[in-house]
Amino acid sequence: MLDAMKASRIDLPLCAPIYSVSHGQGSVTSILHDNISLRNWYLNNSMVLSVRDGNPGGLFRPNIDICQSGPEDNPYIERQEILLTFLDGAVCRVIKNMINKGYYVYFGAIDDYYMKGRSGYHKRHYLHDGLICGYDTVNKSYSIYAYDTDMKYRVFDMPQSCFERARKSSERMGFCGSLMAMKPMKMKIELDPYLIKNRIIEYLDPPLVNNNLAENQTAYRIIAHKYLIKYIDVLYNCDSDAVNLNLQAFKMIMEHKLFMLERIKKVEEYFDINDSISTAYSEASDKAIQLWNLCLYSVIKSDKSKIPVMKSILERIDMLESNLLSRLISLY
Repeated sequence: MLDAMKASRIDLPLCAPIYSVSHGQGSVTSILHDNISLRNWYLNNSMVLSVRDGNPGGLFRPNIDICQSGPEDNPYIERQEILLTFLDGAVCRVIKNMINKGYYVYFGAIDDYYMKGRSGYHKRHYLHDGLICGYDTVNKSYSIYAYDTDMKYRVFDMPQSCFERARKSSERMGFCGSLMAMKPMKMKIELDPYLIKNRIIEYLDPPLVNNNLAENQTAYRIIAHKYLIKYIDVLYNCDSDAVNLNLQAFKMIMEHKLFMLERIKKVEEYFDINDSISTAYSEASDKAIQLWNLCLYSVIKSDKSKIPVMKSILERIDMLESNLLSRLISLY
């Protein structure tokens, strides 16, 4: 193995993230290169949607997320967190030490305004997170895995001086940034179809209490589809011709369906049953991709004409998923 102390550039390997809507989701699921069996933990556990109103008191704007998909949810990811306020003058050395020992560095509460390569660079002050997966001692840069200026999720080089200015700016605003060293544990995780069954039941069944945003701050499970349909209606019927679609919500739906399809295929393989359910569910995942593409089209073209089509697609996805997941868990 190359001696990390002698190498001018170190880059830790990444794999394609399972979910990538948030930096937290993308960071923790892109580091499984050394232990790909940890993907099974997400197949077993990370499934239930949540939705909350991101604009209470104004035009309804659903924020959709997936439970148990963040950096602190997977118990088989080793994590060591340090507050940056205690590292003044030693931030770069600590980051290099973490990477030299094979740890990915997840950072939080860093000011985008000074983060060269990010969309907010010299445009807006916004505390953000991301992943450091390498460094270059010659160019004095970090390898950052995050959404860039074009909102593409990729690895790009950022001057270490930019990171230092960004974290000092956060402190001036009264916030303390952090570093979290993350590394997959060396253990094997098996697919658990019975845990998956329980999660699907949880995802599909009505809750014991009112599961709606009128009663609670957050609603859970498949009802998230209904709130996204409501959002589509609100946008289409509002007076403004501007299209202000929440891109994150529709991308989250797409990634949720793609991973659900993988989950269904794994259960079919486990029990050695035919692939009739996954084949049928492929329509839902394909439509989720179509929904995302229509969302992008509507925003880029500022065109409302496709929004009714988006509603019908989402209604079809909701029906397919409810029926097919119910069929799947009835088999075992």
